[in-house]
Amino acid sequence: MTEEELQYANERCGEKCRHLVGGDFLPAFPTDHESERKYIDDYERARAIFKKLYGEHTISQAKEQAEMAGITTVRSLIKEGDVAKTVLDIAQKEQVDLIIVGRRGHGRVATFFLGSVAHKIIQYADRSVLMVD
Repeated sequence: MTEEELQYANERCGEKCRHLVGGDFLPAFPTDHESERKYIDDYERARAIFKKLYGEHTISQAKEQAEMAGITTVRSLIKEGDVAKTVLDIAQKEQVDLIIVGRRGHGRVATFFLGSVAHKIIQYADRSVLMVD
């Protein structure tokens, strides 16, 4: 998780939430031990709930910024799955004129993967794509 996501978790529901979604309590090694499985299940449930809340928060902020910039028609949605494929599928289904995608992530690993997503969108898009920093 990025520091921004962890900070949001802390602000939204406190330090315990931050530690839970951050995985601070998980064993340092993979395990099949039944007593530790509960912690892993709790972590997975917490992360799923957090991803939904954080996604809604991020979309809400983006929508606000777009409206403040004078964009009058703003629709938003949250989907799960392969990011590039999902973006391309929605762009085609909704017949959008332009796909705007970020060029980089929040860290070395995220940058690599998000950069790969942006690259895949540009490579396979059948419409204009604007890449932003």
